[in-house]
Amino acid sequence: MFDMEKLYQRLQKNSQYAVTYQNGQITVTLSRGEVRIREKWAQMLIQGRVYEECEWDELDSADDLAAIVDEFNAFLERMGRDHNETYQTANRAATRWCGWVPFFMFAMAMGCLAMMGRTEDIRWLVAFLACPLLTIVLLGVLRWGVFRRYWACPQCRQPLPLVKGKLLPQMGICCLLPPLWSEIGTDSPRGTASRRGVR
Repeated sequence: MFDMEKLYQRLQKNSQYAVTYQNGQITVTLSRGEVRIREKWAQMLIQGRVYEECEWDELDSADDLAAIVDEFNAFLERMGRDHNETYQTANRAATRWCGWVPFFMFAMAMGCLAMMGRTEDIRWLVAFLACPLLTIVLLGVLRWGVFRRYWACPQCRQPLPLVKGKLLPQMGICCLLPPLWSEIGTDSPRGTASRRGVR
């Protein structure tokens, strides 16, 4: 019998997943879908509808099954980016408004080095070392402002969720957006179609 407890603990280590384990079923809530796992099968759902199912046997490990969840999550994110006009518009706006920041801060850093060489004032070195931090702060503020304006529901214009990236805010794709899954068609998450017993 497959060790569901081990799989549950393995999935809990990924902070981007909300995982519950009740009545012999693991439910993994993704920001764009859901995966339901029992001892012999898993269901992948989009907007509450079963998108794909797969089975396994006792030879599969917890890492194998966790990989299915990771692949499905990556698949949803990729499809959300590629087929969502609102996402693409917001991403283009962020690139347009933020693209100049690294060049500006690089020029400022070079200016600080030049002034330090001329004046031998240690304060210019401090300013030079502060440039990377200022770059991150400025990019974060600009991206947040752009996303608040462009990353909004096309129907009610309410702001859509943002998620915390490693350094900068990122768009958290909302699966309720009407255009989001209209072009998914019959594409399958990479790897899930090769599982044994896909139904």
